[in-house]
Amino acid sequence: MIIFISIIAFVSSNVDDIMLLTLLYAQSKNRYERKNILIGQYIGIFTLVSISLIISTILVKSTDIPVNWLGIIPIALAVKEMTQKDTGTDQTTIKITFLQVAMLTVASGADNIGVYVPIISQQSPKETFIFCIIFALMVPLWSLLGYFIGNIPVIQKTIRKHEHLIIILIYLLLGIWILVN
Repeated sequence: MIIFISIIAFVSSNVDDIMLLTLLYAQSKNRYERKNILIGQYIGIFTLVSISLIISTILVKSTDIPVNWLGIIPIALAVKEMTQKDTGTDQTTIKITFLQVAMLTVASGADNIGVYVPIISQQSPKETFIFCIIFALMVPLWSLLGYFIGNIPVIQKTIRKHEHLIIILIYLLLGIWILVN
C-alpha cells in the first residue's frame, strides 16, 4: 500500500513541476544542461522530502507553518531575468544550472510539503524509507516525461521563440501563487 500511496503523492504534488521541466528541457541545449536539470530535480525533491521529514517529526502539532514565503525565490528569479536583455534567437547566454533547478523545485514545493507531512507523520520508519525510495525512482521518470514534452517540435519552437517572456511570466506567476496559497 505504501508504494501506491508514495506514487500518488509524488504525481499529485508534482503535476505543476511538469510545466517547469518542460520549459527547462525545451531550453536545454546540450547534455550537460539536461544532466543539470535531473540533478537539480533530485536536490529539490530531496530537500522537500527532508523538510517534510523534519516538520513531521518535530513540528507535527503545528498547523501554521509559513511555507508560502518560498514564493519569493521565483519572484527574485523573475526580477533577475527582467534585468537581463532579451537575446531573441541567440540562446548562448542562458545556462541551466542544477542550483537554479533545485531552487525552483523547492520554491514551487510548498504544496508538496503540505502533501508529504501528513503522509510521513503517519508512517513507520520502514514505510518512510520506502516512500523515499519510490520518490528517488520517480524523479528520473518525471524528468523523462518533461524531456519528451519539452522536445515536441511545436512546443520547443514556441518556448525558444518567446522564452525570455515565458520564463518571466512563469517565475512571477509561480511566486505569486506560492505567496497567496
